[in-house]
Amino acid sequence: MRFFMSSWRKNLLSWVNGSESPWLPPRWWRGTAAERDVWALRREARQLMWPDRVTRLGRAKILTQALAWPVWAGIKSVRHVREFARTRYAGRSRLAVWWDSYWLQIAYNIRLEDQLDVCLNLPENRREVRGFMVCREQQVLVRRSRRGQQDFTRLGYKQEFARFCEAQGLPAPAVVCEGMGREITRMRDWPARDLIFKPADLSEGLGIMKLTHDPEAGVWRTRDAVCITPETVAEWACRLMGREGAWLVQPFMRNDPSWARFTPGCLATCRVVTGRLLPEGEPFFLGAFARFAFDNDAVDNISAGGLGMGLDLRDGRMMAGTIWSGAGGHYDYHPRTGVRITGEVLPGWAEIAALGLRAHRAAGSWATMGWDIAYTEEGAMLIEANPQWSVLFHVPASQTRLCEVLRAAERYR
Repeated sequence: MRFFMSSWRKNLLSWVNGSESPWLPPRWWRGTAAERDVWALRREARQLMWPDRVTRLGRAKILTQALAWPVWAGIKSVRHVREFARTRYAGRSRLAVWWDSYWLQIAYNIRLEDQLDVCLNLPENRREVRGFMVCREQQVLVRRSRRGQQDFTRLGYKQEFARFCEAQGLPAPAVVCEGMGREITRMRDWPARDLIFKPADLSEGLGIMKLTHDPEAGVWRTRDAVCITPETVAEWACRLMGREGAWLVQPFMRNDPSWARFTPGCLATCRVVTGRLLPEGEPFFLGAFARFAFDNDAVDNISAGGLGMGLDLRDGRMMAGTIWSGAGGHYDYHPRTGVRITGEVLPGWAEIAALGLRAHRAAGSWATMGWDIAYTEEGAMLIEANPQWSVLFHVPASQTRLCEVLRAAERYR
C-alpha cells in the first residue's frame, strides 16, 4: 500500500510540477525599442517551441502546470535560496533573494536555471533583465535562421569542421586519426606528444579526453591509465562510444606563454560569436568571452566547470560577469592560479578576432556562428564551430545586434 501511495504522489507531482510557464506573460512594461524587440523574439521562440511541448506533455498537462505554476515557482524559489543564497547572492537577505527569483519567474518567465545561466544574480545584469533572452529561446531562433542553409551544413561536427579548415586553409589542429566505431577512416603518423581524443558529435566538452604521451613505453595513456596506441585506439574508441560513434584524435594544443597565468594547464579558448545581415554580407561581432579551465585537464567549457569572462570587443579587455559552474559567484581572480583577470587585456585578442571574422567569411551564408578559438604557441587556431551557440551570459541581447541578425535571416531564407 505504501508503494502505491508513493507512486501516486510521484505521478501527481510530475503532472503539476513544471519548471516554467509555457507562455510569456503580457508585456506590462514599455522599455526601450531594443528591449521590446527582444521580448517579441522571445514570444516567437515560445510559439516555435509549442508543438514540441504539446507532443511531449499534452495540452491537459500543460494547462495543469500553467495553473499551478505561481505556487510551484514560490516553492522552487525557497529551494533556490537555500542552495545559492550564500554563494551567488552574497550580501543580500534571503527574503530579497527569494522575492527577486520568484518575480523573475512570474513577471519575465525566466526559470531559475536560466537566471543563473545569464548571471542575473549580478546587479549589473539584473538591471538589464528585459534585454536578456534565455538559451533555449535563442537556440530555437538560431535554428530557424538556418532554414535553407546550403553551405557546410555539418560544420558543427568535429570531423566535418576539420575538413572545412583544411579545405579553406584556416589554422586548426591537424587530425592524427579519425574513425567511426572500430573502423579507422583516416590515419597519419602519431607525433611523440600529448594528444586529445574527441567524440565528433557531442557538445559541451562531453567525452573529450587527454592522451598523455609516455615516451619510454611508446604509448599514450588516459587519465585512468588505459594504454592507447595507433593499433588499439579504434577498439578502445568503439568500447567507449559504440559502433556508430564518430571520433577523432588531434594534437593536444597548449596556449601561448602569455596565457599561462590564466589557466592551470588545459587549453583555454575564446568563444567568438559572429553574425551577418545578408547571405553574402560582411560578418561582424555579436559578442565574445574567454574560458579558462579550473580542474579539468581536457576542456575549458563553462558547463564542465570552467571560468567564463566577458570580453570588451574593442580591445579584448576582460569584463565583470564571471561565472564558475558548480560554485557560482563572481570572480575577479582565477580561483586556481590566483592572478587577477577582470580588467586585464587578453593577449592575442586582435589575432583571435581577425580569425573569427575570416572563418565566417569562409563558411558561406550562415547568419550567425560561435567560433572556439585558442591562442596557442603557434598563434590563433580554430578549435570548433558552434552553429547552435549558447547564450552570451555577460551581455543582454538588447545590447548586441543579435535581434537584427535573426530578423534579417528570417527575411532572406
